[in-house]
Amino acid sequence: MISKKLITPLVVVCAFISAETFANESEHDVSFSASAFSHYLWRGFDLNDGNFAIQGAVNYENTSGLYAGAWASQYDFGGGDDGLEIDVYAGYVMALNNELSLDFSITNYQYTGDTDSSTEFKVGASFNIATINLHRDVDLGTTYIELNLQHEINQDFSLFGHFGINDDGDDAYNDYGVTLSYNKIENLELVVGVSGHEFDVDGADTQVFAGATYHF
Repeated sequence: MISKKLITPLVVVCAFISAETFANESEHDVSFSASAFSHYLWRGFDLNDGNFAIQGAVNYENTSGLYAGAWASQYDFGGGDDGLEIDVYAGYVMALNNELSLDFSITNYQYTGDTDSSTEFKVGASFNIATINLHRDVDLGTTYIELNLQHEINQDFSLFGHFGINDDGDDAYNDYGVTLSYNKIENLELVVGVSGHEFDVDGADTQVFAGATYHF
């Protein structure tokens, strides 16, 4: 069951998307996706206790640069804390030229289990194949900086590289990953990759993963 605290942000996002879409469809785009992954890996950690995860998303984009949406996944943090994670987000992308853009967003993380919700702000910049993002979670007091690289090998394959540093106020530690994406089949993206973390603890050890996402 979805927690009552999720209802308000979800209704606001959906109402905003619906109203804006019918106002002028040429300026707006609403997309959906459904995914299945061998692991739910996030910033180097396995958040579903090593289990297969089903995920889905709805995303709205406006030609002005505004965007909003919601993303959901199964999760299992152990100790009986499991259920559904739902992230509601909104942001704005500012294109400075054909290669350089800035990205500002806010994300609210919600959980149907015992974990408390948290809110994270992001400031990012993209130039050519590189994107750097600074995240600040105001509830957890953590700062996360990530560098993402994307290289299109050909029209069917793309290679993604990731390196991140998390600072919780006491310690700083890093994670990393490499992903290969295959897009030959229309609307279907297949991925395989490896993700690792500086910590040598359960859930943060190096993981090989695979998954598929259908966009519609």
